[in-house]
Amino acid sequence: MPTNHYSCYIGPYMPTNHYIQKKMEEKGLFAAYTLHELLDELDVIESFMEPGKAPIQGEVLKKQEQIYRDLDVTPLLAAGQPADS
Repeated sequence: MPTNHYSCYIGPYMPTNHYIQKKMEEKGLFAAYTLHELLDELDVIESFMEPGKAPIQGEVLKKQEQIYRDLDVTPLLAAGQPADS
């Protein structure tokens, strides 16, 4: 029986805390989040992977998509959003 694996995916690579903190300062995100809170916002996005099948991404909220954009990381798109937005 296949096992579902859950993971947090924040982009094609895992930025370092230094990079994230720098981007948070540049975009003024510390006014709304601590580093831990920001990472918690992204950690709740689930990805389901089963051998031999394409990964299935869980729901992404618009505020989570915006966090990706603020970090200059290619975002997972919020549900119902076209790729060009």
